[in-house]
Amino acid sequence: MEIHNTMEDVVLQYLDEIIELKQNICKCNNCRMDMACYALNKVKPMYVASARGIIHTENKKRRYIQDNKIPKPQTSRGEVFLSAK
Repeated sequence: MEIHNTMEDVVLQYLDEIIELKQNICKCNNCRMDMACYALNKVKPMYVASARGIIHTENKKRRYIQDNKIPKPQTSRGEVFLSAK
């Protein structure tokens, strides 16, 4: 197994959900990757190098999301609201 930042998975999942909700943003791969890089630079990385590490990190990711009160993307009048820390 190679080294992997599991926060990439979290950011890409949230990004996909947000992009589906937003209508007035570019959805091309270059812009999508720019948005992912911006978000990844704002969160603490969580690297793993084994299957055991993935299980341990999944628990840490859940706690990180709860502790930082990271909401699921929600819409109100077509807008996405995320709480900034």
